[in-house]
Amino acid sequence: MRRGSRTIAALAAVGFAMIGFATNVRAQTTERPIDRWLIADVDALIPGANPLQVDGVHLFPDRDLEVGPGYWRLVREDGRATFAVDAGGVSLAHAYVKALEDVTVDIALPRCEAASAWVNGQPVFDASGTLTTRLAGGWNTLLLAVPADAEGCSPEIGAVLSAPSGPTREDERETDLESLVVQASKPPGARPNFPEGVLHLEQPMPVALLWNGAEEELRARVDYALTAWGRPPGLAMTGGADDEIPTGPPAVDLTGEWSLTLYAPTGIIEGHATLEMAESGELTGRMDGERLSGEIRDGWVSGEEFGWTIEIGGRRGGGIMLRGTLADDVMSGTLDFGGFREFEARFEGERAVEGENETEEGAADEESPSEPDRNEGGPPGRPGGAGFPGARDELAAPEDLAGQRAAMIRALLPPPDRALPPAPEAGSIELKIHGEESTAGVGALVPLRPEALSGQFEFDRVRSAALDEEGVSARVEWHDDDYEFVGTLDPAAVLEALHAPIRLAGWGLVGETEFAGTFRVPGALRGFTLEVGAGRWIVGGSPLTDGTLCSPCREGVEFEISVTGTDAPTVRIVDPGYPAASAGAPSAAEWLEALRGDNERYLELARQFAGATSTEEEGR
Repeated sequence: MRRGSRTIAALAAVGFAMIGFATNVRAQTTERPIDRWLIADVDALIPGANPLQVDGVHLFPDRDLEVGPGYWRLVREDGRATFAVDAGGVSLAHAYVKALEDVTVDIALPRCEAASAWVNGQPVFDASGTLTTRLAGGWNTLLLAVPADAEGCSPEIGAVLSAPSGPTREDERETDLESLVVQASKPPGARPNFPEGVLHLEQPMPVALLWNGAEEELRARVDYALTAWGRPPGLAMTGGADDEIPTGPPAVDLTGEWSLTLYAPTGIIEGHATLEMAESGELTGRMDGERLSGEIRDGWVSGEEFGWTIEIGGRRGGGIMLRGTLADDVMSGTLDFGGFREFEARFEGERAVEGENETEEGAADEESPSEPDRNEGGPPGRPGGAGFPGARDELAAPEDLAGQRAAMIRALLPPPDRALPPAPEAGSIELKIHGEESTAGVGALVPLRPEALSGQFEFDRVRSAALDEEGVSARVEWHDDDYEFVGTLDPAAVLEALHAPIRLAGWGLVGETEFAGTFRVPGALRGFTLEVGAGRWIVGGSPLTDGTLCSPCREGVEFEISVTGTDAPTVRIVDPGYPAASAGAPSAAEWLEALRGDNERYLELARQFAGATSTEEEGR
């Protein structure tokens, strides 16, 4: 679907007029400019490649540091929407946006066909215009790449967040832009992040009208698209490319009893695991410890690497993914707490001494290091003590500042659900335009790349759907999930389609080059003047010499038409109308409402507010 075609006045209606920026068809009542960026200037980029993904690792820039392709500097001015870029080369701009939960937003980007954009590391299909996308709960990343000397590109970088303009899910709350946090500097422990996998309906757009000789009324072709949002299906639940699970045969045996020490953001957790490994590397068993007792799941072993997930309890329960390596019967690795993607922690483990897990209550305490030993390097409750992550001598205070920050973050924001499904790979849709239905299916979906679809609907229904707040409804399904969408069509797009070339269809082929059929003037064209397009036209047995089919056209009149010299015969309304409206004219909805009845009210508006004539309009 042509996203640029649906971005006609998104921000102009609220006073956001800036050179080089796309606009949207629907006025927005709220907007949120991204007014702070990290900027890096580079000589060139590999076309299509994300400059912040190196060997499958997602890089996160920070202020006054060299990360990836360049050195990142801060530009900021509260409330400002655009920033000039240096001449020559490519300017990169990066920002972090935090959402309290998954949320749909429109992002208005500079109009530049040579620009590239990535949301959460995923490439944007069309980075010129307005992008409707899904932000994940937690921190999201937005990266822009703008060639400073590209033809037709404005030498500036910017983005504006606004409420989504297309159909919305019936069960979704209104987008709260005030709750979004925008910052340039890297948040603590930033990691790849993705929203829950969903299939989204893009804004349906009337693009052309069809005059079918076999039907009484005009029909409209409506283009729309389905877009998959979420992590790529091939990545692990944590979303990072470095989290891909290897598939090679195991080179170590984890079967047996293990003592584990987890250095978590909230303190040290002692645990015990009983593991059993199959020849294939599948790992099963149980893990017990404070706040994390239960069966392990998703266990695997490949080479010397392994991983599994264990549930944690308490008010902020979720899952912990352990991933590490085994060497000389010693485990070491990292922890991912329930999809809470803003820090990393670690764990260690060794084979348990036989009978260790069968000691009487209190015996383990007698054999374990005393509290003063465990707390060496800091008093109880301070960095380096047992109540903080990494409570070991080599991580004693005051060096463990990152642990303090991670603990504070976790205390302020509960972890989201870890078991987020990936982006759908296929789906289907039942789209209704004022009650008329069209169905379609899609497959081989790629996140953030719209899959273009189209359907035909009666023009009268399309016009009504643009005036009815719930004129568009759809049921989108994928896997075992589905959503209902409701919305409206854009009145301006309907009127622009009315004044575009109208394709004649539903006729027979006579010989190799001649098309012929009978066409009856529908009510939607009553009162207008119609001129024919390319080709040699014979109407009622006589050549059409002046190019005018009817002026004014009367509803129900039939024309016997044959055309040679073109395989796409069209007619066009030459009377001025909404597309030629002057400043101060009524809204597109009022123009569309005026088409009800005999079209005379519409023609009267054209005489008042449209200065162009049929001979003066460009391209006629």
